[in-house]
Amino acid sequence: MAKSKIYDGTNNGVAIVSEDTLFAEPPKEVLMNQPESNINAPDIQPESVFVYLGPSIRGCVLSGAILQGDYEDVEQQLKTAIDKYPLVRNLLVSIGSIVEDRVNVETPGNVLYEFYSRLEKQIMTEKQGG
Repeated sequence: MAKSKIYDGTNNGVAIVSEDTLFAEPPKEVLMNQPESNINAPDIQPESVFVYLGPSIRGCVLSGAILQGDYEDVEQQLKTAIDKYPLVRNLLVSIGSIVEDRVNVETPGNVLYEFYSRLEKQIMTEKQGG
């Protein structure tokens, strides 16, 4: 059986392990020796993280941008884009509903799809100068 050297997460450096244990769940002692900062995730509420699901707008916002803060803070961060394209506001979604909303933005007949299409058309028309 092949042996591998891996970092064991302690000050001891490396441990020699077999392939069987290499992919096994780490022993409880290793998990218990981790600093608390690695164990506790930051306390971020889903209502304080938003994703912009609209098309990218040059100089304003990229599609898929992740913004943190309450809704009013996020609107303020995107003020330039919202002033120019008010539909941007409708394409800000909470991270808590991102899975469903990403599907909806690509589903014809869905309101998010309609907002995306209208905004995209507005951006393209402006690029073409008319």
